[in-house]
Amino acid sequence: MKTEKKMKIAMFRFSIIADFVNGRRLEYGEKEELLSFKENLKYEIPFSEKTDVSRESILNWIRIYHRGGNRLESLFPQTRKDKGEYHSLSPALRLSIKEIKKENPNLKLPAIIRELKHRKIIEASAKVILRRYIDF
Repeated sequence: MKTEKKMKIAMFRFSIIADFVNGRRLEYGEKEELLSFKENLKYEIPFSEKTDVSRESILNWIRIYHRGGNRLESLFPQTRKDKGEYHSLSPALRLSIKEIKKENPNLKLPAIIRELKHRKIIEASAKVILRRYIDF
């Protein structure tokens, strides 16, 4: 992605978080009220068809901005570390999840992951996104 495009995105992100990072101490409840207000607005997001910005994104941008030394460049979009990798679950893993859910339909995601690790279907260190494949 070109620097000009990254800069436009960073400037948009900063425009959202500016009230939180401008050095002014927010009063009790003011931060929450401001977050709620900003997450309910519709935006014209550069290079995106989306119009919403989530609370989590706003909080993440604030954190990134502070960790990046309060530099605008810290808000540049990052290249995905898993770019080019296969993202969907293997048929064997999907089948294992279905079997576990059939055995105990009330299991939640953390318990399913523990069971997959226990059965040595996934590695103990694996980070697997299963939410879209499991009906809760």
